[in-house]
Amino acid sequence: MRIREPAFSPPEEIAQSLPARYCETFKVTTVTPVLGGGIETGVADREMPVRGTAIRGQLRYWWRFLVSHRPQDPVTDTQQLFALERDIWGGMGENNQDYASKINIRIGKPKPVIVKTCCKYTKNGIKDNGEPQYKVEFLHYIPPYALFSAKGKNPGERSNPPLQEEKPADVILPDMTFSLTIETHHPEVTQEHWQSVKDAVKWWANFGGLGARTRRGAGSIEIKGMPALEKNDVESFGCKLVVGSQPTNASQAWSAAINKLYLFRQGKDLRRRSRGNGNKPKRSYWPEPDSIRTITGKNAKGKHRPIDTSGTFPRAAFGLPIIFDFNVNPAVGEPPKTELTPKNSKR
Repeated sequence: MRIREPAFSPPEEIAQSLPARYCETFKVTTVTPVLGGGIETGVADREMPVRGTAIRGQLRYWWRFLVSHRPQDPVTDTQQLFALERDIWGGMGENNQDYASKINIRIGKPKPVIVKTCCKYTKNGIKDNGEPQYKVEFLHYIPPYALFSAKGKNPGERSNPPLQEEKPADVILPDMTFSLTIETHHPEVTQEHWQSVKDAVKWWANFGGLGARTRRGAGSIEIKGMPALEKNDVESFGCKLVVGSQPTNASQAWSAAINKLYLFRQGKDLRRRSRGNGNKPKRSYWPEPDSIRTITGKNAKGKHRPIDTSGTFPRAAFGLPIIFDFNVNPAVGEPPKTELTPKNSKR
């Protein structure tokens, strides 16, 4: 059973017993398609496309980052950081003691909520065996490498055992707008605490988003009146902001950034060999597949026997978990589907 959150309510319709100590309302607009965002992972919810709990999770992430990397007096001790976060944002303490959040989040009903399929398959000739061949086309200016995991299954794919039908995912189109009210009534929240929350909102607006695949630009947002972070802003927190060409709109910026990511991770003769049969992916220069083959002892003498024996996983620096899906045909001798996670954790 799933428990739905309360319906959207405009801020003025919610009465509070005490006046807010600090309160600010933001006008948020999506600038790239949103994948998921509802109660069910990866599924667009027409009734409740934006959840306060999801935004709270994003703000907590950016709050942790900023507090632990701030130029003055950064909090590097994980236990101290956890206690500070719990004191403001809520959570579980010792002896299962529940700490309520001192920060309230309210969302005005988003509109318009336009849900469309992210891509489509069309027939593209006939295979040698006489069966129809299909190609995938992403719609709504979506860069394919950003949402390839949402494309479903190609109708022309065949495998043993047969693949279950999986339709392309729906996305919420850009220009969905809603109000976001963040406030606190708690007397222990200081001006410094409140400023740290507002800073988290600003970093979320610049580098976060709504729904899934936010690290690949899906669900990116704009907050009206909030200026973009500059190079000096991010460098003071130990980051580097590289400013490239100036695109005319969000779709162009998204495509340009995703193309650079694609070339870095999958580019021919850069990260993947260019030779091969047809359009099938060529062997990767990244060491992770060979590391898994070495650890599992699979394909030691086969077609894909390990070349890189370093046993390293450098792409873990981009975020975990990572799923490695090898050829499932047991005759090939490849390792099974493998997931790389942090020790004693999922993310």
